[in-house]
Amino acid sequence: MSTKTSSSSIILAIDTGSSSTRCTAYELRHEEGPNNEEVSVTTPIIHDIGIHHSIPLSCIIPSTGHIRIHDILTSIDESIDNVLSSLRNSSMKSYQVVAIGFSTFVMNLIGVDEMGEPVDETATCSYACNRKDVVDECRTYLNQLSFLLLFLTTYDKV
Repeated sequence: MSTKTSSSSIILAIDTGSSSTRCTAYELRHEEGPNNEEVSVTTPIIHDIGIHHSIPLSCIIPSTGHIRIHDILTSIDESIDNVLSSLRNSSMKSYQVVAIGFSTFVMNLIGVDEMGEPVDETATCSYACNRKDVVDECRTYLNQLSFLLLFLTTYDKV
């Protein structure tokens, strides 16, 4: 990758799974397409200067199915901080983060308060716990949410 005098546009991709949180930086470039149109292309910076960070996690409490939400949030912060620090120490003269994308593990519920902040571990439920009471609780949530979705989609068409 060549060092640029103008600011590089960076996209951060954060992937939080049940075993780790990963953050990778991608450079966004604009190139000429096959019909002379401008197309956007992303290239992972990991191959050029190693801008990638992964933090191992053990975020599910097996006996309860609860999620250690604050551990996850901390791992996201640390992963982003490490990638931004690597960018600052790289050969890139300047950069601007223009977008952030998130991907998370599926089939989990995290209770939040009116400000969108996680309540606590007891207000979480993970697909990774197969205890009968947890499965029953998930089924109850599914039924309630399904009814709400049906109501909202029906009401929206009236």
